[in-house]
Amino acid sequence: MEESVGVSLLANVARRVDIIEDRAERNNVAACLQLLAGINFEKSLINLYLREGVMRESVVYQSIVAESMRKGEQQGLERGLKLGLQRGEQRGESPLILRILTRRFGVLPNGLVERVRQLGTIQLESLGEALLDFEQLSEVEDWLGEIGHG
Repeated sequence: MEESVGVSLLANVARRVDIIEDRAERNNVAACLQLLAGINFEKSLINLYLREGVMRESVVYQSIVAESMRKGEQQGLERGLKLGLQRGEQRGESPLILRILTRRFGVLPNGLVERVRQLGTIQLESLGEALLDFEQLSEVEDWLGEIGHG
């Protein structure tokens, strides 16, 4: 469709929407028109023919917003839960690894304790497995240095 024909069609439909007497119906039709017009026209052009705030009053728009917010909240909850579980695992594993190290090698240098506390869950699990092979504290320090926390 040629652009000028499309613009004049948009203007004509917008005029017809304006004469719908029932306010709720007019708002819903206008919101649908705005959504459809958004496929081919820029927002500034649409706003020339349709009142910008009318979409917010539409039950269709409000339904879309409510669904989007619900999905956003769900995604936020899922991310928060995942992060919380990861941090919980890390907080649980870090003290255990430090207790094992202390029992095996005695009092630990503060720097080493801090480096272990900074490890992520996967790194803590790897260190826990590697501890089975370590015979000296220097091997723990070397291991920490190899993973970039040294």
